Amino acid sequence: MSKYLDPYTDFGFKKLFGEEANKDLLTDFLNSFLPEKHQIETLAFRNTEQLGPIPLDRKAFFDIYCEAKNGEKFIVEMQKAKQNWFKDRAVFYVTFPIRDQAEKGLEWQFELKAIYYVGVLDFIYDENEARKIFLRDETDPSRDATDPGRDVTDHSCDATDPSRDVTDKSRDATDKSRDVTDKSRDATDKSRDVTDKSRDVTDKSRDVTDRKP
Repeated sequence: MSKYLDPYTDFGFKKLFGEEANKDLLTDFLNSFLPEKHQIETLAFRNTEQLGPIPLDRKAFFDIYCEAKNGEKFIVEMQKAKQNWFKDRAVFYVTFPIRDQAEKGLEWQFELKAIYYVGVLDFIYDENEARKIFLRDETDPSRDATDPGRDVTDHSCDATDPSRDVTDKSRDATDKSRDVTDKSRDATDKSRDVTDKSRDVTDKSRDVTDRKP
């Protein structure tokens, strides 16, 4: 039987950092990368099983979940197998302690304590590739595979374009019809003007005839 623990196994990691007797090891581990103003004095372990608002909602199980004296919370996970959506999983996990901070009544003004997610990974994590997935980078050639909804939206936009083209043509036809109508009105006005002038000539001719002896 081996007398050493492998910290990259679930059992070894929780045995090393997740027991009350070894709480000082976890405190030193977290303080090693926390800024000075956020250094931990004491920790209290919390329930690692997180339930949804209703029984049908998905649960979350943390490897280690603890709270500092100032109310800041820490989720510590050891991930041995590679997971492509690791950051998305981390975001999902931190929603539970964020939601728990919501207080009923009008006194709570949405002030949130800090939540730290610490991932200890036993695989190579490609930060650039993960950033493309996490930010849904549109220049990523795998965008269609990672975000099929956008492809559906693009096709939907294409489908609506023909109707817009028909509408534009209809508007052009209407504008041309209005232009023809305006020209017809101009012609009518000119005809009226010629008629008025003809009446003036007729009136003058009658005046001359009346003056003759």
